[in-house]
Amino acid sequence: MWKKSVSRGVVSFALCVTVNILVLMIKTMSTVKMTGDAQAMPELVPEYAAFFDNPFMALMVQTLLCGLIGFAFGCCSVIMEIAKWSMVRQAVVHFLLTACVWVPVSIFCWGLGRYLISFISVFLSMVFTYTVVWTCQIIICRREVARINAQLMQRDKVSID
Repeated sequence: MWKKSVSRGVVSFALCVTVNILVLMIKTMSTVKMTGDAQAMPELVPEYAAFFDNPFMALMVQTLLCGLIGFAFGCCSVIMEIAKWSMVRQAVVHFLLTACVWVPVSIFCWGLGRYLISFISVFLSMVFTYTVVWTCQIIICRREVARINAQLMQRDKVSID
């Protein structure tokens, strides 16, 4: 289980870093197009940017911290496979564990709690993530139930013959 957890965490880290880089590229191109300034960088929360000597380093750290959030989500996804637990228990434990990473990073990078747009963005991100996780879990459960039903039907068919 630990190996699967870390493996999923690494894949999720890479995916989150990639998405973050793509979003930063789009934001940068939009800013350059709007301002005409070829040296433009995406805007950062001022309190966050103050921790760094230059905006590029701040963006690099932000990208890695986004990857850390993804790593936490990926690692904790194995919780959704604990068959003995209800889906509600799985979701609550997953939420609490990932929130231990997600909330501090969101407060640090995006001023969660200080800015309305930050709260909306982070909230929508969380809703999207949980929608994907629950949808995948339901699909996996349905496939498992179908597989078990097929095995039972086959067993019943063999015992009748």
